[in-house]
Amino acid sequence: MGVLGSFGPTFKQQVFTEEDKLAGKTLLNNIVREMEYLLDSRQLTELVNNFKSIMEDYTISVIRLDYKRDWRETNQEVIDKFFEAKTLIGLSPRTLTFYRKCIDEFEEYTCKGFESISTYDVKLFMKYKYENGCSWRSVNNIIRCLKSFYGWSYQEGYFIENPLIKIKKVKEPKRVPKPFSKDEIVILRDAFSKKNNLRDKAIFEFLLSTGVRISELTNINKSDIDWNNKSVIVLGKGNKERKVYFNTTTKHDLEKYLKSRKDNNPPLFVSSKKPYNKLGANGVERIVRETGRKCGIEKVHPHRFRRTMATNLLSRGVAMTTIKELLGHEKLETTLIYAQVQDEDLEHTHKIMTN
Repeated sequence: MGVLGSFGPTFKQQVFTEEDKLAGKTLLNNIVREMEYLLDSRQLTELVNNFKSIMEDYTISVIRLDYKRDWRETNQEVIDKFFEAKTLIGLSPRTLTFYRKCIDEFEEYTCKGFESISTYDVKLFMKYKYENGCSWRSVNNIIRCLKSFYGWSYQEGYFIENPLIKIKKVKEPKRVPKPFSKDEIVILRDAFSKKNNLRDKAIFEFLLSTGVRISELTNINKSDIDWNNKSVIVLGKGNKERKVYFNTTTKHDLEKYLKSRKDNNPPLFVSSKKPYNKLGANGVERIVRETGRKCGIEKVHPHRFRRTMATNLLSRGVAMTTIKELLGHEKLETTLIYAQVQDEDLEHTHKIMTN
């Protein structure tokens, strides 16, 4: 077999073997990549169909590939285009960071061009992640990321096949994430009060009363607050705005904190040291996690406040559709996961019915 010349992405290795089907797929993908600037979509489709028809009578054995370009270079081109597209549709920086980490790890593990990936490669990667400490839930999150990447790349014409189509979500052990109990809230409130840190106490009350996402919290500016109505408009997922509300306790703590500030920076919450930059997500997570650890409560993180707020509203008789809007969920099914009936509410209902 002759050298493939200038076709497609390049591997550093010059000698290796591939399965016949994968070799043909790689060759066709490389040809399409070279011809897409010369042919229109109809002609490209005819090219692909004719190539597949002709190759039914042939077997390709790849013995030597001498490409002009390194496969990492071509992979990076697709990655850059993918993140440009996802940034434009408004994915949060945290989601983009997670996507990039997953894709980089997958590339490092497979060590070849993305268009040469098979379903078997993906399954081996899933097995590798699980055997190296990832829960099946984490593996599913990684697969969701790769499905997004390959789905977009396939639709945009970068790849002629999508190896993630046949990959299904792994069944996870069913664990119901629990909100804070009423006793835990009392303990946490007491711990935040004793810290003698006005900012941290205000963050605690704000998370508990609004149920905002951590990304929404860190992007609020002082000027966004409507003090009269005790509300604020936050920017949620998909760049969608919604109004959330806070209680009188939260208002009081926010006012005390803002009066104590020594800066004129716009963010609602800032770091405790000069130049008093905006407090980031990691900073908020560290504040609530360390406070929870000191008072002996496990799994204290910002998202758990969101579940707690939803559950508290449900126990007070607020309609599920209203809770859905306050949380900024697209689907009611998601809200049903967040808002749970507390055991003490079930016990109270049982007493009423049986007495």
